[in-house]
Amino acid sequence: LLASLQDRRDALIEQFLPILYSASQRTKSEQCRFFGATMFPNLNVCRYFPRPQGGRWEQYLAIREAVLPIESFFARQYLSMPLLNVFHEEVQSGQYRTSQ
Repeated sequence: LLASLQDRRDALIEQFLPILYSASQRTKSEQCRFFGATMFPNLNVCRYFPRPQGGRWEQYLAIREAVLPIESFFARQYLSMPLLNVFHEEVQSGQYRTSQ
């Protein structure tokens, strides 16, 4: 029963994210800033790993926590924080509008 509820929760999160990203005020919402803080703006990254016991949401949170300092390091060493933010916006929108 618990696994079934976790699966349903994960599916609802995946359905919610495209709606969030298409909203006109999306960049101002706390939820959008949370998912846009890394180059992994949705749970799809979890599909590349074996299915976890706790569900994809917990796996996503663990990946996100590990990725944040790595992206920050690369931005400070090789890019810049403003450029990393542009990359985050491009990935989040899925439209890749800039030449960067």
